Amino acid sequence: MVQKDYLMRMIEQFAMILMKIVLYKQMKQFDQARQEMNTAYKLMLNSEPDQIKNKPADKIAGMLKSDDKAAAEKLMIAAELLREEAEICESEEGFGDDIFHLLCKSFYLYIDALEYENSYKTSEYLEKIDTIVKKITKYELSSQTKTKLYQYYELIERFDKAENILYELIDARYENILIEGRAFYDRLLKKPDRELSDGNLPRTEVQEGLAKIEKLESNKT
Repeated sequence: MVQKDYLMRMIEQFAMILMKIVLYKQMKQFDQARQEMNTAYKLMLNSEPDQIKNKPADKIAGMLKSDDKAAAEKLMIAAELLREEAEICESEEGFGDDIFHLLCKSFYLYIDALEYENSYKTSEYLEKIDTIVKKITKYELSSQTKTKLYQYYELIERFDKAENILYELIDARYENILIEGRAFYDRLLKKPDRELSDGNLPRTEVQEGLAKIEKLESNKT
């Protein structure tokens, strides 16, 4: 009960800060928006802003996951803050490399948060993530970011798109990707036919995909 109350207070507190950030952003008062963001970094994440913004995505995630009691909440807060920062920078400067990297980090953390806590899989967050996806997929993505994109498409049950990214990672010879490919198809085979069809990857295609993975594995040995 104490833990639940702590998390609720954290969420409510961040929601109030986020409302201020959005309001300042709408009024183009970007300095004030950043002040609120800096407060959130320190208060919610116990971190200086640059400690988050300048770290690679996996390092940020590792740092936030060390707090087992509030990992999902902290991942989501960091994802939201990085997205807001990217949107402010885009308003000021137009889209550039720095904004692209901020959005990739934000996307990475959103997906980690979703995997930790399924309740974040809401239309509000999915719309924000989809907006990021539309922006970053116009550019060449790292294998690390593609892995998160693959995970995201599976999470939202767009199995056909997940499969497309899976084969991009196979072509790039991403580490252990054949093992993950087999696991992906095994997970799908446990789902009902209707769910697979809705995800644009009917059972026959899942079985064909698994056979391809098995062939690639045998060729590798």
